[in-house]
Amino acid sequence: MDGLSATSSYIAILSLAVQLINATQNLRAFFTDVAGAPGEIRRLATALSQLADILQDVQMVSKIQEAQIGAPPAPRSLLASLDACKDELF
Repeated sequence: MDGLSATSSYIAILSLAVQLINATQNLRAFFTDVAGAPGEIRRLATALSQLADILQDVQMVSKIQEAQIGAPPAPRSLLASLDACKDELF
């Protein structure tokens, strides 16, 4: 029984070691992902700001086009969509 007891203790310790290794790897991956999050958030904020600028420019060009004599008016659906986007972004 002594040999069997020692073997089962060894297997239990080995199993615990494998679980600790997996947990450590998972924690390292988590902290690496979290550490990269501020950069991703800054990039996302920059992209949203650029999108807002583009949408404002498209809206301005559409209104200028509509004001010109003989130019076809901008589609109302485009202007409504731009207004909705502007409300969401600002």
